[in-house]
Parts: sequence; structure tokens; C-alpha cells
Amino acid sequence: MPFNDPHTAAQSLWVWNQSEGWDYECSVAPILVDKVPSEDRRRYLEGIEAFLLWRYHSEKGESPLCNHGRFHPNYTRSRNRKTGARGRYVPDLDSDAGLSSGKPLEKHGNPSDGDWMNLDWSDWYPLDRMGLTRLKNSPSVYRVSDGKEIVYIGQTKQTKSRMRQHIARFDSNNLYVSVSYLEEAIPHRMLEMENDLIGSFIETEGSIPRLQFSNMF
Repeated sequence: MPFNDPHTAAQSLWVWNQSEGWDYECSVAPILVDKVPSEDRRRYLEGIEAFLLWRYHSEKGESPLCNHGRFHPNYTRSRNRKTGARGRYVPDLDSDAGLSSGKPLEKHGNPSDGDWMNLDWSDWYPLDRMGLTRLKNSPSVYRVSDGKEIVYIGQTKQTKSRMRQHIARFDSNNLYVSVSYLEEAIPHRMLEMENDLIGSFIETEGSIPRLQFSNMF
């Protein structure tokens, strides 16, 4: 099995080829970035990817088989090349990564609404130590605002711990967080929800959240 680097999708594609004998085709579309500042081009392309994955999930009812960490249920994953640890077939593994996609979120409302995408969002709490006291350490999707607009969308298995990391990493003055707690914490389904939110935001607002795909979060 390939290692997890340089591209994490390689091992998933390899696994399905080995288990099902699948061959693959590739289709590409040129993206013009001449008018995008060089420092923003990576964010721009990742935003387009997120938008396309959101549309695919919405129209097909499932995400692509090798996106968001989806994997064959009977294989472990390879780690990075420097570890030398390759994934392998384990007949009785039956991992959560092999479960089906989660149901796509339905477009509803605006990104700052309390029922955006038909989720039950909390009030806005300051992203500081006092705000932490209002949060549970449960799985959630969350949105961060500067008081005027959404600047970041994320997901986490431990909400309070993740917010504590954000506070420690950067100056969070004048930022606020709103969360929607989740009943399950299956990684690829949480990532699908996060991407649905990002993709819907891009479709509604015509832009990428300002701190999304940056090194700050």
C-alpha cells in the first residue's frame, strides 16, 4: 500500500483497486488564477474543491468514496513515509471509515442564522476563557465570527478542547464561536458536514471564509 504522503488519496485508491480490481480514469478542468494574489491561490483552489465536494454530496447523496477519510472497512491505513508503516488487510477490522456517507445537509437560511442548514446552533460566545465555560466537550461543528461575518468553519470531537487550542494559538480577541453539537463522532461524516457548511457558505456568500484553509486555525 502507498504511504499517506505525498497524497493521502493514493492509499485509498490503491485499496479499492486491490480489493475490487478497479481501474481509474481522470478528468481535469483548468482553473484561472492570474487575478488571484499568489499568497491566496492555495486557499482559492481549496475553496473550489470544497464547493465541488458540497455539490457532489448534495446531488448524489454521498461523498466520493476516497474523500473525507473514507476507506475500505477491512484495511488499516499507511502512515507517512518516514515512519515506514504501511497499511494492511485485516479481515475482521470492519472500521468506521468503511461506513456509508452521512446524509447531506440541506441548504437553508444564512450562515449567521440560528438554524442555518437546519442545524441547532448555540448562541454566540466570546472565544476566550470565559466563553469556554459555556461549551461542552462534545462532538460538534462550529463557526467562528468576527462579529460581522463568519471567518472560519470547523468540526471537532471535543469542542471545549479545540476552542482552548484556538485561544492558545492566536489572539482571539473580538472573535465569537457558535456550535451545533452532534450525536455521533464518525470522522468522515463529521468532515462531510464541515465541508457541506463551507461549500454552502461559498455558494451563498460568493467567497471563502476569511480564515478558512489558513494556518491560523
